[in-house]
Amino acid sequence: MTKKRMSLNDLINEHFYADSATHERTRVAWVIGVTLLCVVASLLITYTALAVTNSPMLPVIFVIAALAPGIIAPITTWIIIGAIIKVTRLEELHRHQATYDDLSGLLTRRAFLERCEALLRLSVRNNQPFTLTTLDLDKFKRINDEFGHGAGDEVIKTFSQIALNVLRNADLAGRLGGEEFAIALLGSNPADARQVMERLRRDVEASSIEYFGKQISVTVSIGIASTEGRVNPTLEGLLRHSDAALYQAKDQGRNRIELAGYT
Repeated sequence: MTKKRMSLNDLINEHFYADSATHERTRVAWVIGVTLLCVVASLLITYTALAVTNSPMLPVIFVIAALAPGIIAPITTWIIIGAIIKVTRLEELHRHQATYDDLSGLLTRRAFLERCEALLRLSVRNNQPFTLTTLDLDKFKRINDEFGHGAGDEVIKTFSQIALNVLRNADLAGRLGGEEFAIALLGSNPADARQVMERLRRDVEASSIEYFGKQISVTVSIGIASTEGRVNPTLEGLLRHSDAALYQAKDQGRNRIELAGYT
């Protein structure tokens, strides 16, 4: 049985839960370390002061010298380290929200395009094929109108999970906005990309989404553009060509794949 691939949201949540345990261990370690350091430093300072002043080295003095930092240091260190960890986690959360779409778990438009640009440069430098696809859920407005926006959200979540299950870890998937998505495949020529997209198209068509007792079916139209056969390809150009192929798929009846030409 094939293991179901986790969504990006699941991976991020798992990462945050794991980080919580790590942060707590780090916090405890800092408290212990700082407390021991403070106690040792206090005892050394006390000993030095008594030795320099020729004062009697009474045990009670050393007990007080150890107890004071032993009580104060753990409390202050726990508070300070906790504040630092909280700020760090907020920064991580903000980075996550800027990188991943909350509803689909896929990359946001900005994050997708930035990473896509880097992959395109890498593919050109290494003379590797690079294929960009744009995808649009068919008649999505009808789903929202007939079943409600909550149903539309479930459709987007289901489609995104299907896409993640089909794609390789090295592939990029992003939500460009609304019901429009994009997928980048590094090292895949148009024929390879079409096979992957055909599997995705079939899996989406075969899916059935249950929403409050109602079954919702959905299909997807896909446009493909590749660097193969293009001179000095740009991300803007690939997006334009894949969009044109997508519109052609829509015009040809939807629920199909079209490959962009080289003009």
